[in-house]
Amino acid sequence: MLNGLTTKQAQAVIYMAEQIELQHRSVESLLKSGDKVCSYKTYYEAGGWNDQAAFQDALRLARQEVRSARMSEAVNAALDRLKLAAPDAAADLHRQITGDHDAISGLADVLNGGKYTDEQRKAAARALGSIGTPAAVEVLLKSLTTVRVEIRLDVIEALGSSASGIEPARRMASIAVLDRADVNTAEKGAGRSADALSDDELERIIHGSNAQRGGSGTSEPPVGASQP
Repeated sequence: MLNGLTTKQAQAVIYMAEQIELQHRSVESLLKSGDKVCSYKTYYEAGGWNDQAAFQDALRLARQEVRSARMSEAVNAALDRLKLAAPDAAADLHRQITGDHDAISGLADVLNGGKYTDEQRKAAARALGSIGTPAAVEVLLKSLTTVRVEIRLDVIEALGSSASGIEPARRMASIAVLDRADVNTAEKGAGRSADALSDDELERIIHGSNAQRGGSGTSEPPVGASQP
């Protein structure tokens, strides 16, 4: 389309598209400023550039090209930022599901360390039981044969607590990941795939399951129900 215009018009189309879309300038400012593309009269007089379909069509398409290029650059920039953030996000998700290994190691040192009081070691056992991951259970099992008799009962109770599974927040994170990874088999009622469910809906589902199993708290109201 630019080939169908004069050299001056073709140059004007490219410059105007960039200035309007990238610098947010008006057509009038490009006709009156020091970098004007043509005179006001040339543009707006009868039969001028404003009345020429070929010029206006070329300008419209050029502006679309500039907008598309700007959007592409924005998307690429966002993807680059996501790539940088992805390792941290993956590590945090892993921690949510499997537990913090550094914390478990620290609690193990307290439970099995001779420099701590019995109350501190009992607190460490209870904390490991509340974590409930395989790594935490392994620490508790190993300590059964090494801790003093006064602490052994707390270790046994902690093992009982761990048998109920990992805490709801990490269970919800793991289920959400699995559900959204397999939209063909994980459906949550009304024929909707898990991928179509929001985070709030997934949380309600998990809380409802916890309530049915005798977990603490009550289930969230069903999706769409009015809130008091």
